[in-house]
Formats: sequence, C-alpha cells, structure tokens
Amino acid sequence: MAAQDVDAPNRERGGTSTVSLLTLEDEQGQTHRLYLKRQTNHLGRSLSRPLGEPTFSREWRAIRHYHALGIPSVDAGWYGERRTGKEWRAILITFDLDGRDDLDHWHARWPALDDTRRTQVITASARLVRQIHQAGMMHGCLFPKHLFLSRPRVACAHLTSRLRPTSHESVVKMNGPVAVLRHLQSHPRDMHLF
Repeated sequence: MAAQDVDAPNRERGGTSTVSLLTLEDEQGQTHRLYLKRQTNHLGRSLSRPLGEPTFSREWRAIRHYHALGIPSVDAGWYGERRTGKEWRAILITFDLDGRDDLDHWHARWPALDDTRRTQVITASARLVRQIHQAGMMHGCLFPKHLFLSRPRVACAHLTSRLRPTSHESVVKMNGPVAVLRHLQSHPRDMHLF
C-alpha cells in the first residue's frame, strides 16, 4: 500500500505530523481515497489536558461532535494512539471529500463564475459557518481550505483541532466570515461576503 504525501511534514509543537493520500480498491473494483494522518509527539495542550494530547485526538472528537450536531463534515474512518516510552503516536484516517472543492478552488475561478454561481458559493459558505455558530461552536482557525462545496450548493467543513464551544456570540458572528476573507490570498474587489 503506497501513500502519497499531501503536504510537507508539520514539525511544530515539538513533534511531527504528516498527511498522506491513500488510494485503495475494494472487492468490486471501486477506488476509494483516504487520508492517512500520522503524528509523533505532536501535542496540543488545554486546561483540561495540561500535559497535552495528540491534536488528532481533538480532531477525532470534533468530527464526531459535528456529526452529532448534524453539521456536514469530513467522515472519519478510524483513530488510534499509542504511547511507547517518550513517544506518543496517533493515527487518524479520514475519507476524501469526493466531488467537493475547497473555497480556495472556487476563489481561484471567481472571475470566470457568473453572478448566480458566485451567489451560490457565498450563500453555501455562509450557511455552513452560520450552522456551526448556531450550534454554539467556533472554529478557531477557519481557512478557505476548510470549507468544501459541491455544485456549490452544499458546504462541508473539514475540521482541525481548533473547534471549541463558545459563549461569545458577538465574536462568533463576525469571526468566521472575517477569518475566511483574511486567509484568501487576494480577494477580488467584487467579491463581497457582507
């Protein structure tokens, strides 16, 4: 089974985190794309876990929480972790978001989109962010690469470990759209979100 690296290894947090793409074939000959995410000593700390935990552990819980809330998000297939001596390893497997493109993709095609399609992209993205916020959650690091759209009427969130509950309603209402806009490389002057 060969895995193709998606990004350069992330060497922050005193450890290493990698993401690889696996293409597997089932008994019927259908291919499935999975993301194999591996970490060694790549820990996030919080008040509830001051000694840290693998950031994939938080991502696994966030994915399951989104599904419980009915918020469309990436599907996780498996999570496991193991501590051996001074090494803390974690593996998370997620399924590819077939048929969906991230907001960066739609942004790159913005000049070629007609007004109807542009409205659909903005509306689908805004609905998803609103759904997250109405559930009392906040995505602490919302990048355009985290919002996936298909056709582009349906949006889906790709989660990082930065999902958290919040009670700051006014911050939540503006933080999502502003963060997305800030992280777009350069947005056209006629791309208005609000």
